[in-house]
Amino acid sequence: QLDYETVQEYVFAVKVNDTVNESVQRAYIRVEVVDKNDVNPLFESAPYVFVIDENSGIGSVVGVVSASDGDRSDFNVVSYSLLTSPLGQSTFEINRSSGVIRLLRSPDYEVKSEYDLTVVGEDNSGPSNNPRRGVASVYVSIRDLNDNTPVLLPPFEYVVSKSGLVAGMSVLAATATDADSGANGEIEYGLMSELSLFRIEGFSGVVTLVSSVNASRTAPFVLNVSATDRG
Repeated sequence: QLDYETVQEYVFAVKVNDTVNESVQRAYIRVEVVDKNDVNPLFESAPYVFVIDENSGIGSVVGVVSASDGDRSDFNVVSYSLLTSPLGQSTFEINRSSGVIRLLRSPDYEVKSEYDLTVVGEDNSGPSNNPRRGVASVYVSIRDLNDNTPVLLPPFEYVVSKSGLVAGMSVLAATATDADSGANGEIEYGLMSELSLFRIEGFSGVVTLVSSVNASRTAPFVLNVSATDRG
């Protein structure tokens, strides 16, 4: 079987012996192998794994893919395209010539933290108009940034009988949420008022009395609680 990518031409020597006239004739035959589009583009570094920060700007480079084609001449020019979900199509684009993948919009980790893309490499088919294709998987991971603020949850008012206000008792438990992940979403609580009477446990948000409350007091306590993430 002839393979253009291995040998492009063959040269044969033909010798004819004339036993009657005792002469020898020689001729050379050169056979050129014509290239055919018979090799698929190959992504040698597949699968690709790229990481990019959430909130990265439109046009930011996510990564570069590259495919080679063992054919020669015009058949080894590869063009690139993406196959993915509608959300992926609206988030990423690929340069058909260079294989550079860029953002079409800013990604949000809290909306989607990773994307599975398929990149297609298609060679130049020439006159046959029958291109060959290679595919590769591209995994894009969105890196979480500390872009969300902790939110304290209601209720914001607690009613406690004065007769029960003794040192060491738990009065309330503050609760907050943070949409970020990891340390960016871990919350530490703080107390910003009435520090002589109350304290707050930093990780649970539980508020306890430091000392007993004077039974003659009629005014309510106003506690200012802070919630801070650890990002």
